[in-house]
Amino acid sequence: MKWIYIFLIAGGMGMFSSTVFGAAPTNTPTNTPTNTPDCCVSDKTLGTGTPGPGTDQISFPLGIVVGTNRIYVADGGNNRVDIYDKSGNLAPESPLLVGAPTTFRLPQGLALDGLNHLFVADFGNNLVFKVDLGTSAVVTTFNGSGGGGPATLMNGPIGIWANNQGTTVIVAENLSGRRVRVYQQQGGGNYIPVQQLVPGAAATNFTPVGVTVDAAGNLYVSDDDFNSELLIWKFNGPNFTSPVTVADNSSGRLWDPRFMTVDSAGNFYVGNRGTIGPSSLSVFDPSWNFLYQCFGGAGTTFINAQGVGVDEFGHAFITDEGNHRVVRYIPCPLVILPTPTPSPSPTATPTPSPTNSPTVTPTGTPSRTPTGTATNTPTRTATTSPTPTATITFTPFPTFTFTPADTPTATAGPCGMPIETYCFPNPAEGNTASIFCNLCETGNVSLTIYNTAAEKVGAYSLSGNAGANQFVINIGNLSHGVYYYLVQSAGSTGIRKSKPSKFAVTR
Repeated sequence: MKWIYIFLIAGGMGMFSSTVFGAAPTNTPTNTPTNTPDCCVSDKTLGTGTPGPGTDQISFPLGIVVGTNRIYVADGGNNRVDIYDKSGNLAPESPLLVGAPTTFRLPQGLALDGLNHLFVADFGNNLVFKVDLGTSAVVTTFNGSGGGGPATLMNGPIGIWANNQGTTVIVAENLSGRRVRVYQQQGGGNYIPVQQLVPGAAATNFTPVGVTVDAAGNLYVSDDDFNSELLIWKFNGPNFTSPVTVADNSSGRLWDPRFMTVDSAGNFYVGNRGTIGPSSLSVFDPSWNFLYQCFGGAGTTFINAQGVGVDEFGHAFITDEGNHRVVRYIPCPLVILPTPTPSPSPTATPTPSPTNSPTVTPTGTPSRTPTGTATNTPTRTATTSPTPTATITFTPFPTFTFTPADTPTATAGPCGMPIETYCFPNPAEGNTASIFCNLCETGNVSLTIYNTAAEKVGAYSLSGNAGANQFVINIGNLSHGVYYYLVQSAGSTGIRKSKPSKFAVTR
């Protein structure tokens, strides 16, 4: 789908509005998402949610890229790039602006190389900026010239990707001549186009937006033309040949796909603007099987979800253009299975996974602590009659068995995997519940509890041992409902997190 951006220049401040080119279709979409897992929990919002020129305000955010220490957001309404630290706080060097002779004019896609350079696809200027983040100085700009004359000039650069050396840059052009081009750095530091990519006759309305490359060197392009295509194209690397579609909107997962990225595990994240369907973040596995979908956070649904980035902990950052904010999600714990597995309870035994299915069998009810102080109690004797037994299946982590007993065995789990956790009882009632977890090393532990509105309702700072741990939490102040908890440990080899897990409180 094509958009026309109208710029109003007033007192040096660039402002913009957007309108749909052509009339929207009158038919009502029928392939709306079904069986979408309820696992999206946001724990941070960047920006105030109110547009404006203030340093802490974001106006119409578009592209986003997550680096080692910083998060960069294309602030389209303020014609700048906003910079945040990895905790989501505004960085002291924010915002990034470039001076004369050419300033930002609707920055869209962002990309980082491994040499501290930021590449900015500037839609309004029809060029790409390469910026040295150490000095905030423009290293070079390029617009497609140098490869054969005016016909090669960029027209609507939007999505962008750069390799680690910064020598190869891939740019999607969204207006006339809609195409994807591969640029190579030359001896003098300039970039010229060396390859043009268009899927061919099968893509009658090809409108590329997002571009990303996986670890195998394959290129993926989102195609957001709603007249005939809501697709993801794959160009086989390293020469980007034989384009094929790997995902479409047949199941309502790609409503106007925009920017996208791929994480270290090979999972794909796509922002869906939702011009003719719900705006969302859609997540797919490395084979493009659907995993889950998020429709907003912090009590507000998306209005034009656009850019998406992922950090090393699996947090997904989504730019919410119409709400003037960036939403961060903690990693979704669910995996889509052919048959949904019911929530575990002390009297229910879910069907175990065929492989790598650790069994956690609590016996007895852990002692309750009526105060709000969390305690680590590796030695505990608890009795009840009758004895509830629950067999809980985790997938796909390595097997470990933990049974609360007088002398638990400390068997450290692998440090390269997420922390295994289990809440008992679940559902919980009364004043306390126990969180069991298996740590790979001794260290400090933080345990955080959220409600379904992504509001923090409890936090504990604890000490954990290598192997099996039991933490007793106070739930006396929690009302009837569903909650999430997240465990994070910090030891000598680094920081590790569990996947967020649900537990219920009954009153």
